[in-house]
Amino acid sequence: MKLLILTQTVDLRDPTLGFFIDWIKEFSKKAEKITVICLKKGEFELPENVTVLSLGKTTRKITGLSKLKYIFNFYKFILSNSKEYDTVFVHMNPEYVCLGGLIWKIFRKKIYLWYVHRAVNLKLRVAEKFVSKIFTASSSSFKLKSRKIEVVGHGILISFFSLKDDYNFTEPIKILTVSRITPIKRLESVILTCAILRDKFDISSVVKIVGDVVDGKDNKYKQKLLEIITQNNLKEKITFSGSLNKEELYSEYFLADLFVNFSPEGGLDKVVMEAMASGLITFVSNVGFSEYLDDLSNDLIVKTPDDLAEKINNLYHNFNYKDKENLGLDLRRISEEKFDLPVLIEKLKQGMQ
Repeated sequence: MKLLILTQTVDLRDPTLGFFIDWIKEFSKKAEKITVICLKKGEFELPENVTVLSLGKTTRKITGLSKLKYIFNFYKFILSNSKEYDTVFVHMNPEYVCLGGLIWKIFRKKIYLWYVHRAVNLKLRVAEKFVSKIFTASSSSFKLKSRKIEVVGHGILISFFSLKDDYNFTEPIKILTVSRITPIKRLESVILTCAILRDKFDISSVVKIVGDVVDGKDNKYKQKLLEIITQNNLKEKITFSGSLNKEELYSEYFLADLFVNFSPEGGLDKVVMEAMASGLITFVSNVGFSEYLDDLSNDLIVKTPDDLAEKINNLYHNFNYKDKENLGLDLRRISEEKFDLPVLIEKLKQGMQ
């Protein structure tokens, strides 16, 4: 297989998409040759059979003129390299399929899309018509009805994560959440949990929020979060660390006591799998994870800040050290069995044959 991969960024230091370099490396073990087209490239080290081509983005701001340049480069690359690939794999950007789908069909290239998101828009509907198959992580992570869907799970490089070695919680309990600062991530629920633990259960906790505002319109949401913090006298308890690179983030998993993710159903946040791979006790609100948590679902899936505070109180007072350690080890085991990246890439390869 000679593979063309299209993605947004190839950059080890990118806090959101740095992980995709691991995907490319795993794909390189399965393919004779890989050509990657990305909007922007930065720091990376990839095998010799991988070529990375950038559409030319260098700054965050995109103008009408720069869009024309990117589109011109896109067509130049897919046409001039047409003999270098027989299969197209598009990661999370259906607009690439909209732009190139007809040309790829004319050249008889097989087209596949990876899409894990609750949003259904016109670009996705158009892309669905061109692709042979759409890979997604769970039955709840792709909302457009299509016979082309194949659920394959998700994948992270489990071996990269150090397993926690200390489950001896002491106050303040260290709670970690990782996400973009945007309303759909419901970060106010994590903040309010801290207040409920203090006021209802007399438990001291601190929350570290890793991530930043990506879209300027979300600045108002961050201001709202700061107001909630002030109203609940939590200024000394809540920390915004901004975005972290991959290595910095993995250290945070190791140091925290608990991980919390209040994202709704409709995708499987990769950071949840990373926390589980670290053996970090992880609470989620996304019921899509029940497919993976099995018997642990009742203990670890939460609906509201009150629900989460109740479960943290129970964990803190009624679980001994060994109980908490076993729970962390169970999450690591689930990660190894269901989220390991080489397993995912092999499923994708089989699905593209």
